[in-house]
Amino acid sequence: MTYAVIDMNGVIVNRIVLDDVNAWSPGVGYTIQQEPPTGYAIGGTFINGVYTGPISTPIVPATFDPIDTWDLVSLKIAFNHENRIRALEGKPAITVTQFKTAIRLIAS
Repeated sequence: MTYAVIDMNGVIVNRIVLDDVNAWSPGVGYTIQQEPPTGYAIGGTFINGVYTGPISTPIVPATFDPIDTWDLVSLKIAFNHENRIRALEGKPAITVTQFKTAIRLIAS
């Protein structure tokens, strides 16, 4: 049988499987409650005989700049290569910011 381990505030802090409920004690301040077949989730609560699932926070995908995900070594090689070519052509070197801006224009 599966049991929820519940702390003194009613929060489910663990789930355990016991063959003999009398062979184990959860410790001071904790109780256990046999779970239904659907189970209980850690982080939920069991208060006054009522189970409430944990509050779930929607995962919002992070926004990122594809240029920042470009492998750092590749970025440095391309940046250095660009400035070497510019030096051979007698042009001034560009900054990393200028280089990223130029890459964004090419990628869009």
